[in-house]
Amino acid sequence: MPKRNKDCRICQLAERYATPLLTLTKELVTLSARVDAHLKKMGAVWN
Repeated sequence: MPKRNKDCRICQLAERYATPLLTLTKELVTLSARVDAHLKKMGAVWN
């Protein structure tokens, strides 16, 4: 693999894992609540 492709791959991995887990978890909770609210509004029922 040429050097520039390796560098590019390293940059991709750095960007992918740059966000801390706590931040991702908070975002997940927020978005999940929004989805739940929309589903409830649409009349969806789940256990």
